[in-house]
Amino acid sequence: MKTKATLLAFLLAAPLWCIAASSYPEQVFQPEIVIYFGDKIGLTDEQREFIVSEVTTAKDSAREDKYRLNVEMAKLRRLLDKTITGEEEAEKQIKRLFEVENALKMANLKLLIRVKNQLSVEQRKQLRELMKDFNPKKIGPSEEVEKRLQAKIEKLKKGMREMVEIGVNPENISKVTAKFQPLINAAKYKEAEEVLDQAIKMLDDPF
Repeated sequence: MKTKATLLAFLLAAPLWCIAASSYPEQVFQPEIVIYFGDKIGLTDEQREFIVSEVTTAKDSAREDKYRLNVEMAKLRRLLDKTITGEEEAEKQIKRLFEVENALKMANLKLLIRVKNQLSVEQRKQLRELMKDFNPKKIGPSEEVEKRLQAKIEKLKKGMREMVEIGVNPENISKVTAKFQPLINAAKYKEAEEVLDQAIKMLDDPF
């Protein structure tokens, strides 16, 4: 028989809303993988922008649901911490917890469906072939590019801090750097680096 501490540890360690990519049918695709192979499957700018927009919206919604999940988990924890835990009360709370988890899972699946529906039949076929021997850990910029981007970001941060210290408003530079994250989200690392280069040049002439 599981103790209440064991049950709580199980629920915390294995949240049901976190579904591994391999748990989904092969007919749907994780957005980051679609973006990663975008050039190889002929992903258009319109498709790319749609996917990035959908992911951003989904993340905002998931943030709210995860907050609700934490609230419901805290309530369950308080129930389990009691010397005597009422089974009926605990059952109701667990059902509320599962409702939030299911909402998260459903939202995630809907996102994958919307991404899939943006792809042509040929793009889906190409993507499945590319994924056969694919290691998800490869997603993202190469180590060399990542180090280069990080160095430039640090240089920008330092330069902008120094501008503020001498009373110069780095607003114009901030407007340029605002383009950086959307490009990273779209896996356009070359263009993202060009944005950083442009911003760095502005450190000497921010106007």
